[in-house]
Amino acid sequence: MPPDGAWTAKEGIALIGDAAHAMSPYAAQGAAMAIEDAVALAAALACEPTSLAAALSLYEHARRKRVKRVAARGAFNRFTWHASGPVAFVRDRVLALRKPETLAADFDWLYGCDIGEP
Repeated sequence: MPPDGAWTAKEGIALIGDAAHAMSPYAAQGAAMAIEDAVALAAALACEPTSLAAALSLYEHARRKRVKRVAARGAFNRFTWHASGPVAFVRDRVLALRKPETLAADFDWLYGCDIGEP
């Protein structure tokens, strides 16, 4: 799918996971995004039980911002993990200055997301 392509069709089709938004492996979120999509789709269907088209639209709208943010994190991780030369030097110095707890807390948005209501 193109990054901004539709994941749903009003006729009752919904793509989830990599079928809707393929992820690079650098944030370890491919399967997690599919599970989150399924939860969000179920919540959207519960919110709009009389209109499949409305539920599908709600699902896609609810997920798009997070999916883009996760994909951007994966792209950033790829860049930093494969960096060399001066970029790698700066990366290593910045990481050395950070406490492990603060590094882990930086990922709460990624690994601690509660999908909840759409």
